[in-house]
Amino acid sequence: VLAEGIYYVHEVLQALEWNAGDVTIVGHSMGAAISLIYTAAFPENIANLVLLEGAGPLPRDGTESDLKGLKGHVQRRYQGNTDLKSARIYPSLDVAVETRKKTATFSPGKQYISREAAYELVEYATKEVEDGGVRFIHDPRLNYPSLLSMTTSQVLGIQKSISCPVCLLLAEDGWPFDEDRKQRTLEILQPKHFQILPGSHHFHADPDTADRVAEEVLKFLG
Repeated sequence: VLAEGIYYVHEVLQALEWNAGDVTIVGHSMGAAISLIYTAAFPENIANLVLLEGAGPLPRDGTESDLKGLKGHVQRRYQGNTDLKSARIYPSLDVAVETRKKTATFSPGKQYISREAAYELVEYATKEVEDGGVRFIHDPRLNYPSLLSMTTSQVLGIQKSISCPVCLLLAEDGWPFDEDRKQRTLEILQPKHFQILPGSHHFHADPDTADRVAEEVLKFLG
């Protein structure tokens, strides 16, 4: 999915025929990893890079963990392709929203998501079913373990390839960012603008924190 996302970015930019010197790419979480890799591969197409709650793919350096992730992806994908039962049906949009809110608390660290942000995400990612209720329509592969992962040295190598100005914004209660990894990332990326802001992983969507995120991005763009 990560590799396909990188292709989709290129496809969209080519279709829009945007002037490369005017393009600022903004990515959140996995989107930040996609944005980083695309910018490293196609530096001529991107003028500015904005990373929200992410600075590249999560690395795996142990063979055992790599194989575990690969095995988990294959098993879940095979099960999804052979189990033709209907996707889970939620009795209402509100129930799906509350489920999405609860899911955030299962993520690493002290993550949470506001009801307002969860509502926007769920409304966009669901459709009504004939007998009542809603079901999610996003690509199920987004929930699978990564098929293949990058090592720390590979991720750092991609970061070293970034030549345009970078804005890196992290959330105080967002995805846990190992301190050593954070420092190495800052040393390599040398972001023009770096802030750790109040909020959680979806701080750009939560109404209590979104304005501050937007303000920091605008400061960066000057």
